[in-house]
Amino acid sequence: MFKNLFLKLRTYFAKKKQVTVRRSVSFKDAQSIGVVIQNEDLNNSKIINNFVGEIKNLGKKVDVLFVEKSKGSVKANFDFKSLNNKDITWNGLIKSERVQRFMEKDFDFLYSLNLNSNIPTQNIFANSKAKYRVGNHEVDNEGLFELMIDTQKKPKLEILADQMLFYSKNI
Repeated sequence: MFKNLFLKLRTYFAKKKQVTVRRSVSFKDAQSIGVVIQNEDLNNSKIINNFVGEIKNLGKKVDVLFVEKSKGSVKANFDFKSLNNKDITWNGLIKSERVQRFMEKDFDFLYSLNLNSNIPTQNIFANSKAKYRVGNHEVDNEGLFELMIDTQKKPKLEILADQMLFYSKNI
């Protein structure tokens, strides 16, 4: 209860004080890509694996972070880091060193492959050092992404993933 309240406050203040200089990098020239995924539906595993696989096939270095509700809720055919509720202190600090290093990385692109974001995901993007952040359009996400994809007419993860890559490749 208090954990989410404090994390939400930390996210709010992180959005307000963002000091990272954001600049668009052409996708062709991008080298490091980060992907944050909150997958509650194991049926989406194929979509997630295809998304990460396609980026890797384009010669990009991909680093993936899963935001899990419980351990073992991920089926992936690639290496990833994970963040779950146990990695967040009572006062809303993310204590996992692996997640801290992920947030501090200077990714060329950082994707939020999520139809609905949650407080930990928003906190990661608010504190990220990424140059260009891409995610689904939600009112709560305003200020977190340089490019927001609107999937309200067809809210499917596959459409979000396809649109993210389509627009990124044209930057």
